[in-house]
Amino acid sequence: MKTAYSALIFAFLTMCQIQTLAQQPTAQKLDPNMRLHVADANGIVWLDPKNEPFQLVGFEWISQDGIYRRLPVEPDWEIRKPVDAL
Repeated sequence: MKTAYSALIFAFLTMCQIQTLAQQPTAQKLDPNMRLHVADANGIVWLDPKNEPFQLVGFEWISQDGIYRRLPVEPDWEIRKPVDAL
């Protein structure tokens, strides 16, 4: 009888724990930054540095030129070819 009673208590506590775990919010619901990104076939996740969570500072020309580049495509100053190729 004591074993059956212990098993019943164990089953009840297990069910309570499962319900409690099911009700807890996931990290993705609490913080959208924690959402999982989809990887490509090689398992690599590509992120655009122009979008969140990144913040580009000092690259004003990226919004004008539309490409990610360390120097403007058409600068107001002269850029030597070897430097532009970097």
